[in-house]
Amino acid sequence: MTENNQPEETGRDSTNPAGSGERKFDESSYFGYTEPPPETARPPASGKYLWAGFGVVVVLVALVVGVVVITGQGAAETPAPATLSQTATEGKQIFLSSNCSDCHAKEGRAGGTGPRLSTTGKSDSDITDIIRRGRGTMPAHPELTDDQITKIIAYIRALKPPPETSKA
Repeated sequence: MTENNQPEETGRDSTNPAGSGERKFDESSYFGYTEPPPETARPPASGKYLWAGFGVVVVLVALVVGVVVITGQGAAETPAPATLSQTATEGKQIFLSSNCSDCHAKEGRAGGTGPRLSTTGKSDSDITDIIRRGRGTMPAHPELTDDQITKIIAYIRALKPPPETSKA
């Protein structure tokens, strides 16, 4: 373009005669003009972006592994209790029929989508509230009665592993 912002001549051809001082407009081309698009200044590609992306992936994998280790989702399951009281046995049946073991694997003794229940440090009232209202990805279970929830809590408490005896 010239200093007075007039389009430059494109040369002699049949579509744009020399000396016309105008560019040929064509709607099917880049910005409607027949001349090629302007070159954009683009730095040559470098491997630093590839390494940065690789670094991000490594950090994310480490983060996921850390969360799994810290929360105990990958931990071995708690052994099943040798015996259950009548209330805990009824609680286990409610636990299984309410599909709780779909997320709380191995009947609540191992981590799955939900946490391992055998090692929970939550109070009975906290557990009741979580069952009633849900939390995070856990759905609410308002259909369960207070008695049913008490039995489920008895089952969860029965899952707690016995204290380790020291071998001397």
